[in-house]
Amino acid sequence: MANGTKIIEVDSAIRCEEAIRDRRAQDRRAQDHTAREDTVREDTVHEDTVHDRLFVRVERTFAFFDLCGFTTFTDVVGDDEAVDVLNQFRAETRRACWAHHVRIVKWLGDGVMLAASKPRSVIIAAVELSAGMTSLGSPLLMRGGIARGPVVLFEDDDYVGRAVNLAARLSDCATPGSILVTADLADEAPPWATLQPVAGRVIRGFSGTRNLVAIHGPARPSIEHRARNLSEAAFGAGAEM
Repeated sequence: MANGTKIIEVDSAIRCEEAIRDRRAQDRRAQDHTAREDTVREDTVHEDTVHDRLFVRVERTFAFFDLCGFTTFTDVVGDDEAVDVLNQFRAETRRACWAHHVRIVKWLGDGVMLAASKPRSVIIAAVELSAGMTSLGSPLLMRGGIARGPVVLFEDDDYVGRAVNLAARLSDCATPGSILVTADLADEAPPWATLQPVAGRVIRGFSGTRNLVAIHGPARPSIEHRARNLSEAAFGAGAEM
């Protein structure tokens, strides 16, 4: 009887895990809806005949962010307070991404991967996220990296390509409180952000050196600037308030 009970418990746990995975897959598909709407007709669709999979080549801007010192913080203050900070981080991430039409690709523990078709959307969301965490009194600073380029949208919910890898590496290189972007994206930063050139940086896994820009935001962007950015996102850069 005991063995039968254990089998039932294990089977129930497996079904529960499968249900969670299915729900997460549904969430990812829903989050990707906006990104796929932005995919232009010129994107080339290729079929992998060996594995019977479809993939699409798209141009995207990617961002990776995490909370600096989260492991040490958790060890010192305990799980409960660490979860509070993590909940705060995820709530601010959702708010910023929703406001600027940025997709949350996946959560990475104390970090996140974002994507959007417009680089300005990702950068503004990133600066607002960092500023929001600071203004809320977060004990941990955020750091991030942003890069843009052609990639493969693989199996509808994942991206493969050089731009993804570069954004992740830039996040690793960023100092606490800063967002590292490739120099070509600096013009997309909002006017209330501070830009600091970082010349000749070596990025692990990439050949040569790169000119980067470190972006720092204020404690919280003014209502005027946020309203202007929301207006531009909705009606274009020439919109009047």
